[in-house]
Amino acid sequence: ENGNRRIILSASDATPANHAVIEQGFFTLSVAETENGSVTVSPMKEHYRYKDAVTVTVTPDTGYELDFLTCNGISITGDSFEMPGTDAVVISSFKKIDYSVSVTAQHGTVLAPTSANYGDTVTLTLKADTGYKQDKLTVTDADGKPVTVTDGKFTMPASNVKVTATFKAVSYTVTAAEAVGGAVTPDKTSAKYGDTVTLTIAPDTGYELNTLTVRDAESNIVTVTDGKFTMPASNVTVTATFKAIPHTVSGSFDGTGKLRAKITAPAGSVLIAAAYNADGRPAGVKLIKIDTVCVSKTKSTGLTKQAGCSYKLMLLDGTTFAPLCAAWTN
Repeated sequence: ENGNRRIILSASDATPANHAVIEQGFFTLSVAETENGSVTVSPMKEHYRYKDAVTVTVTPDTGYELDFLTCNGISITGDSFEMPGTDAVVISSFKKIDYSVSVTAQHGTVLAPTSANYGDTVTLTLKADTGYKQDKLTVTDADGKPVTVTDGKFTMPASNVKVTATFKAVSYTVTAAEAVGGAVTPDKTSAKYGDTVTLTIAPDTGYELNTLTVRDAESNIVTVTDGKFTMPASNVTVTATFKAIPHTVSGSFDGTGKLRAKITAPAGSVLIAAAYNADGRPAGVKLIKIDTVCVSKTKSTGLTKQAGCSYKLMLLDGTTFAPLCAAWTN
């Protein structure tokens, strides 16, 4: 250098003496304009000497990070570099940070992107498992601070975030329709999906169960087995119909001459067995109370076959004693 003038040396001029000249020169340093951040150097002065120490301060904008930083095309590592033996330019570039979006959910799912950039609108789609519904939805940043969620959307902060969704079981109603001739009673008036519901069937005297159906809110049939069903993800209605028990009676003698009655009758009925002589006079009467429902059941009358007698069997209503049916046998 001669004053501030620069002498450009060719390879043939690269003698120890010429190196000394370069080391005594003055060089300029500039910082190229950049976006999404800033870069400053210190000290900032008009001229620098060869190997002067320069400190670099990098300040990314929110949501950005340094992509690369060079001086005359050579990467700068750390926060400083030495001035080369030439005018120099510091060039930088910044890139968006990909922040993670993690999801925790029980009894349901949350659809969300796995990452997002600062300022992005993140949409969350929640789907509850069968029999569950959404309870709570929270989003927190890396410091545990809440992030506002509106209509399943939030604005991504400059931080990783955690999405937490909870779902709770739905209680569905179990309704028993009124019935004529009896009643059906579920063991619970509300149940959750998958619960077992037990039905108690109580026919009125003289009636028996005809049909028993359980339907969900869309009238789909729910299977009932041995008076029990598994609760669907729906309200249900239990409907029972009852029919009058037919009253039948017939008689026959067994091998020992005893009169036996074969009857179908409701509990509480009364069976009368009477023997009549040839002239129509009673020869014996037996009264048997039917304690349980009988369907084609055989009962002993307590009468024995006698020559010349005929026998009448009669079923009576156990409350009014009105005749229900009758049969003769000899």
